[in-house]
Amino acid sequence: MGVFAGAAPLGRPMNSRFRAPSARGLWTAYCTSLIARPLLTKSMTSLAGFCLGDFIAQQAARRSNKALAAEPYDVQRTMRLAFYGGCIAGPIGHNWFNFLDKMVFPQAATSAKAIASKILLDQIIMAPIGTCLFYIVTSVLQGETQQVSSKLREKFIPTLIASYTLWPAAHAINFKFVPSSQRILYTNIVSILWTYILSQAAAATVSAHQPVAKGEEPEPLTIPQQVAVFLTEEEQVAAMQLVVDELASTPVTEDATAESPKEPAPA
Repeated sequence: MGVFAGAAPLGRPMNSRFRAPSARGLWTAYCTSLIARPLLTKSMTSLAGFCLGDFIAQQAARRSNKALAAEPYDVQRTMRLAFYGGCIAGPIGHNWFNFLDKMVFPQAATSAKAIASKILLDQIIMAPIGTCLFYIVTSVLQGETQQVSSKLREKFIPTLIASYTLWPAAHAINFKFVPSSQRILYTNIVSILWTYILSQAAAATVSAHQPVAKGEEPEPLTIPQQVAVFLTEEEQVAAMQLVVDELASTPVTEDATAESPKEPAPA
């Protein structure tokens, strides 16, 4: 007795001390951590969100591309996105949302003028910065530093335009209803949902206008904006209709099936 730290006292069932935490208990612990360690908690939230989004993207690519089905899971790509989410996106988002709440109509934070102003500032300032940072950091981590300029010239504007189809509406909900401390969690959930919806919309068409060249490695979906770059205008309209339908209905649980965009293999 006393040898094992988890040993139960006599007369008490052994498994009584090993109950799985309830959803409410986990949520309470998460909210407590947000208060005690806000920056760390939000950074880890963003890290987990990017990992989960990348996992869904890679699985979607495998389901829609038989050639990818036999390939091993790209752990390094997930680690690169985890680094970006935990070390860059999370901390920046934490400070950015705090700045908006403190500086933009703090006495009327959920008023129409406050919400509109925050959305405008976010899309004019943070969206371009975030887009540049994503491509710069992921290119550097892939060892493609010499391709940063060309990648930005090719993808910056289309990615920014694609992001404008989602985030103004998403942030209208964010700034109106979501507590400031939980906005990083909200944006990660929206990103994952957007990845899934666009993968469904693009599944039947991306392979037709983006064939994989021999010797070229297909790139699984990463973030929602990157997926949208490879959609035609008609497909983006169809995808946005799916977003509206998704937000008005229960969450979709069926498997995603997306064809992956293409990117040169890391040097």
